[in-house]
Amino acid sequence: MNPHVHTGSGGYHVYFKHPGWHVPTLNSISKKELGDRWPGLDIRADGGYGAFCGGNTNGPYIWVREPILETVDILPHNLRTFLGLLAAPEMRPQDEPVSPSEPHGNLERILLERALSAIAAGTGRNDAGFWLACQLRDNAFPLESAKVVLQDYVQRVPSTNSKGHHEPYTLEEAHASVRSAFAERARSPWEPSAPRTQPAPNDGGRGGADTGTHVGVATPAPQDLPDIIIGGDQLRDVTNQAIAAILRQERKNPTLFLQSARLVRITWNETKRPWIAQMGINEIKEALTHSANYYRLKKVPGAEQDYIKIAVSPPKEVAEQILARQTQKPYLPFPPLVGIVETPVLRPDGTIVDQPGYDKKTRLYYAPQEGMEACAIPSTPTLAEREAALKLIWDAIGEFSYVGDADKANALGLYLTPLIRPAVKRHVPLAIIDAPKPGSGKGLLSDGVSTIATGNSAVILTMSDSAEEMQKAITSLLIEGTTIITIDNIAGRLQSSHLEAVLTADMWRGRILGQSKMTNVPQRATWLATGNNIKIGGDLARRCYRIRLDPKVSRPWMRVGFTHSDLITWIAERRPALISALLTLARAWFVAGSPQYDHIPALGTFTGWSKTVGGILEYAGVTGFLSNLDTLYGEADEDNAQWEGFFQSWLETIGEEWVTSANLFQYITVARGGNDIAGDGDEKCDSDLAESLPANLQIALKDKPNSFKVRLGKALDRRVDECFGSENIHLEKMREKHRNLSLWRVLRGVAEVVPVTCEKKNLLEENAYTDDSYNLRNPSQMPTLSEAKNTRVGFPSGLDPSSMSQERVQTPQIEGQPLASATEWEDIEL
Repeated sequence: MNPHVHTGSGGYHVYFKHPGWHVPTLNSISKKELGDRWPGLDIRADGGYGAFCGGNTNGPYIWVREPILETVDILPHNLRTFLGLLAAPEMRPQDEPVSPSEPHGNLERILLERALSAIAAGTGRNDAGFWLACQLRDNAFPLESAKVVLQDYVQRVPSTNSKGHHEPYTLEEAHASVRSAFAERARSPWEPSAPRTQPAPNDGGRGGADTGTHVGVATPAPQDLPDIIIGGDQLRDVTNQAIAAILRQERKNPTLFLQSARLVRITWNETKRPWIAQMGINEIKEALTHSANYYRLKKVPGAEQDYIKIAVSPPKEVAEQILARQTQKPYLPFPPLVGIVETPVLRPDGTIVDQPGYDKKTRLYYAPQEGMEACAIPSTPTLAEREAALKLIWDAIGEFSYVGDADKANALGLYLTPLIRPAVKRHVPLAIIDAPKPGSGKGLLSDGVSTIATGNSAVILTMSDSAEEMQKAITSLLIEGTTIITIDNIAGRLQSSHLEAVLTADMWRGRILGQSKMTNVPQRATWLATGNNIKIGGDLARRCYRIRLDPKVSRPWMRVGFTHSDLITWIAERRPALISALLTLARAWFVAGSPQYDHIPALGTFTGWSKTVGGILEYAGVTGFLSNLDTLYGEADEDNAQWEGFFQSWLETIGEEWVTSANLFQYITVARGGNDIAGDGDEKCDSDLAESLPANLQIALKDKPNSFKVRLGKALDRRVDECFGSENIHLEKMREKHRNLSLWRVLRGVAEVVPVTCEKKNLLEENAYTDDSYNLRNPSQMPTLSEAKNTRVGFPSGLDPSSMSQERVQTPQIEGQPLASATEWEDIEL
């Protein structure tokens, strides 16, 4: 036998082709019989390691012939027999199979014993634990039941690792295996005739025949995985190797993504619904162990230059390094993820996302539900196809008791929205489904939207009195990739600053539930709200559109005679056809060149949505979309109406004069015939200001009159430059710096810019005003000489302020002295 290599220590290497079954690595120390029968012979095979070329401290490795592998047949027969190279070993006899129909208790015991016996045969604890979790999943064990079995497994596995060191196997590792196993779809359950169902050493923990289809990372056979040696390279280099190994698996079917600088994975829960799970250290270690084989090198006793490979778990340090690269260089190379869709959807260019997996154009992951392969959307819809599509849609949602055509068109727009959402670049408003009484069909209408878009009822967001809890709830839903969010059964007023913010956010920043850190997450959900006679507060009205239902009966839930008595079941059975119908209307509009219609209102940041949905509906012959917005805005918030009435009364009582808060307080509180607080007596006020105060200020005036002036000033601050009514009535504010006073006035028309700090004044007035009744006006607002003689600043003619205040008020103008001109005003200031 001619050697291939002459080693530096004086030995020789002969290289053989591996026979395809397990061959042990042996030498005279590890196997005494080998040294006795064949002195000096060492075998480097499975688990072994040796230098292939180069050299060592004893000298260089010299090739003496071409590296053409020999076959094991040239070895002596007795040596081949000793090494087990004559033929492949027979499969170990299987335990008595158990029928799937047997009780879970017996099956879980047998599976657990097989996992434990696999550890005794050399399988790693993580691999055997994952195999056990997969078997439990495949045999229809619930997730919680599988966790209980793995708890028993944790208590019974050895406390030493594969290197013989004391390193207890933890419950966290077991639960990570369970989550990873249950994240993939179940394979066919174990059959009595199935091949090996017990994990062999280093088989990656899969075990059993895999005849099912998996949406997730497929674990390859161990010989297909690269080897990564721990302890020989820098951590950065090992991390690079680990990431490269993961990417090698991800090319087959991507499931790992980056979302807002977070490494996430598409996974499935126990009901086979996809969701977005954030990767932690345990989850990353699980991905590592299924993408590469990890080893440490161990010197062979008696052979200083020879090593054997010892299987180890992926190091925690590598997982931590991968997490660190989420936000710092070198960044992780995984693709960005916007969200998950479970139905075909429309791309911005009008094409359809209908291929399962990751879509690079939209950055969406399409995880089709059962039956989605039946969706058929024509590339160029004909008129007949469009009419048939619209007829089917009206068959589903046409029998609701819409108040008008606008509500009916808005309902169809709502059903379109989840399917065309990727084609809308910016934001989508909140759909308000409103009715006068319970049982009018609000929940049924919203469930229909979610059933078509997701195949299930909508995720419910409960309004919370705590702004912090509301923010965390919104963040959690968006992190999970929720596509339809419903705020259900609103009682009375709907107002939330967080809801206002999320509706106009491309990226939502919020605190993660149960943690103290913040995160950014894409906001691409479709939002709905249902309730009876909903009152919309704050700035939410312009972020909404309404669908009003009114059956006009006292007991609407008792109605009968509908075409589809069980509408949701009917929709679920025809879901692929309804999705196809909706997308056919959308596709037709795009094919026609996306015609625009001027009468469809622009809604600021929601204009992209209104023009897209409105264009699709108009092209399909559906009219009235968003034509009820004026009614919604008029009824949405009583606050605006109350402030408009108050400012109208202000103009009628005070005019367009500048007044201080103290002046305004006097107008509000003075009563005819005395100084009573408005509302305390039966006598009517000289003005309507007290009666026209917004409700919250009236309550404050009555309950806390001593602090009312401060509350009034703060309330006015929040309304500066806000226009009300058709006349654009608005409040202006000016600050007099020297006496630190706020001055107010109400005007009609376009609001003008008023300096924040104003020091302009007539020098002759410098010592004339020392109390809070002083009113500073711009030159254009200063009275004439005759007016100055007869009228005190800040009060309309004919109203004597001496009856309103005990404060000293002096004449604003010395008789005979003309007012300063605009030019003189500027000179004085300079």
